[in-house]
Amino acid sequence: MRTAACLPDNSYTEIRLRRYRDALTISGAAVIAFSVWDVLKVYIGLFLGEKTLSDYFTDLLPKIRIPEGVPEETMQIVLWVVLLAGVIGVSIFILLYHLYIGLNAMQEGHRTVKKKKIVYLVCDVLSILSSATVLFQSIRVYFVGGEDARQIGLATLLVESASFLNYVYLFYVVLKIRITERSAS
Repeated sequence: MRTAACLPDNSYTEIRLRRYRDALTISGAAVIAFSVWDVLKVYIGLFLGEKTLSDYFTDLLPKIRIPEGVPEETMQIVLWVVLLAGVIGVSIFILLYHLYIGLNAMQEGHRTVKKKKIVYLVCDVLSILSSATVLFQSIRVYFVGGEDARQIGLATLLVESASFLNYVYLFYVVLKIRITERSAS
């Protein structure tokens, strides 16, 4: 005798779909988590890299024509504010971009979206290409760089590999969900 009001459908197709949707939800959350790494890379590169934000500042300052009557210190402050606002703007864009991909993947995983979205998959493909480029650069730095670059490069290589695999897996899972749903109906 059945006591539960609603028994789940445990057919092979439904089990696979639940597994894929769970994986999509986790992968979407990982995209959001990896966005923090991408923002950290921007700040590490600009403040601790070979060419820092200060170097960009000293390169830009002589190229700017200072109007008469405006003190040079004021122009330096304005330039610093503009550069920092640009860095913060890029950081916000990176966070929102990954948040868009991650939240859409999580919504599709939870089946809370009414229609299938394609834009976040296009963004995911762009992220795959971008991540592959950074991954190959990290591999090159790890094997060509010196001992210091090798220690930092290993951490970057591991995180970039995980990020790349997550983007690829997210795309794969979405394709598997859509193919399985199409074949089931």
